[in-house]
Amino acid sequence: MIGFLVLIVGFTCYLPWGNSYPLLKTNPVTKNGSVSIASIVGCPEDLSWCSTTPKLHLPQIMFGMILLSIGYPFVMVITTTIYSKIVGPNPQGILQSWFAASGGLARTSGPALVSYLFVTYGPRWTFLSIIFILLFALTILVFSYHKLIPYHIYIIQKKKSIVHVLTNRDRLLTCSVTSSCLDELESLKSEPV
Repeated sequence: MIGFLVLIVGFTCYLPWGNSYPLLKTNPVTKNGSVSIASIVGCPEDLSWCSTTPKLHLPQIMFGMILLSIGYPFVMVITTTIYSKIVGPNPQGILQSWFAASGGLARTSGPALVSYLFVTYGPRWTFLSIIFILLFALTILVFSYHKLIPYHIYIIQKKKSIVHVLTNRDRLLTCSVTSSCLDELESLKSEPV
């Protein structure tokens, strides 16, 4: 969870803040035929968001990159490890390869989608969409965390619950025949083994 939070803060650093706007890249050739260096750098003026979105500052980009460099490997290593432990004795190679393939698909299609968002809507909506995806993943993790247990612990818990049910049935069968004991016995008979 800490890795997801670090990634969210890292992408939040990339959100444009303030009231200083980027230079607009214009036609680089001036009237006398010379090229103006100031017109080569900047945000292309054909992008509508360039004139309304504040610019990103270098410290902002560097701090965000540091956080992303810490958070991404943290999340990837932990996610892969948890997945391999949950899979258990099922065919590890096949399931791990499907897991890696889904990550590869995301790394292949992600840049195209992010590029489209950036060109169309600018950096604010691009990074907000990534933050929303990370928040969605973090929400799924929080609500399914109690189910993320290693396979061998799942088997041990399952065996303990079966032993507990069998022990209770033996106790009820040996108890004296009273109305409360019979009620408990009837409830246990209806339970699946």
